Amino acid sequence: MISWSLVLKAARLPAFAALVTLHGAAASVAADPITLKFGTTLPGNHYLSEQLYKKFMAGVERETNGEIKFEYYPASQLGKDATTLLKSGLLDMAMLIPGLAPEKYPLSAVVDLPQIAGSACEGSHKAWVLVQPGGVLDKLEYNPAGIRALSAQLLAPYALHTRSKKIEKLADVKGVKLWVSGAVQQEAVAEMGGIPIRIPSTELYDAATRGTVDGALFPYTGITQYNLEPVLKNAVSGVTFGTGLSFIGTTEKRWATLSDKHRAVIADEIGKASASFCKWADETDEGIRKKLSETSGYTVPELTPEARKEFGAALAAVGDKWAKGMDERGRPGSTVLKAIREAPGQ
Repeated sequence: MISWSLVLKAARLPAFAALVTLHGAAASVAADPITLKFGTTLPGNHYLSEQLYKKFMAGVERETNGEIKFEYYPASQLGKDATTLLKSGLLDMAMLIPGLAPEKYPLSAVVDLPQIAGSACEGSHKAWVLVQPGGVLDKLEYNPAGIRALSAQLLAPYALHTRSKKIEKLADVKGVKLWVSGAVQQEAVAEMGGIPIRIPSTELYDAATRGTVDGALFPYTGITQYNLEPVLKNAVSGVTFGTGLSFIGTTEKRWATLSDKHRAVIADEIGKASASFCKWADETDEGIRKKLSETSGYTVPELTPEARKEFGAALAAVGDKWAKGMDERGRPGSTVLKAIREAPGQ
């Protein structure tokens, strides 16, 4: 006798098996995360890595429920030219420092000029106005290169630190040998009558100890990071000597491959991480300044209104000369200088 129940059961097996297979395949596809390779020039334990990049990546992974994952390559593990790495597809996102690629992004140096902003948060807000999609630097430099800025970060502004000589007016800078980190700071020191010295930052402690330099343009965080508090004892308050722009970037091509939902999460998490970082940078810089003045014998005299005006005029001239030089080379330096000076700081 034929068991019809067994026949019916057997007939259902292929369909059931196919359904199970199809469901499993769909679940597998849904479970496969998008992996974004993110690289920076900084070591993984640098404060920018800890306070910004890692928080951003963790936030994206959390808010997408693991639909986006990151492979993190700090310390230039895949190479130093971030733009080339992005355009070749070796990286999907990267920390870009325009100052390290002046041949690619000459106009971006405008953000590094003195007296642009009085804090990391103010400077970051102003920079974002220029580098965001549709901003003047985006139109002139990033978009033509196929690069999309997703953030803008400035560190706390540089201050002028000296070993023994107190700087209380512009004339006091004349002849003072000051370490600088780049061309913008070099021009600033020269404009003030000082002597700019460019050596690796790792050699700054020995140079200050020996008297090869009389001081440095550095954020307060740099003083403790390089253990300079035993040799540098004075600072100038009330004027800022520039800083450095970096941003998280991708290519327009890679950005277009992401869904609207994922792009929205990435933008939101970068915004939150950037706001948190600039607040941390400002609070940390101010905290170190207070600690140095209270415990290490640092003097940070307040400039008189007249002295502040003198410094301000000299440092503004640095920007004006930079813009004129760009204009003469056929680049709209005056346009971007006007844009950064007028950009809102919050």
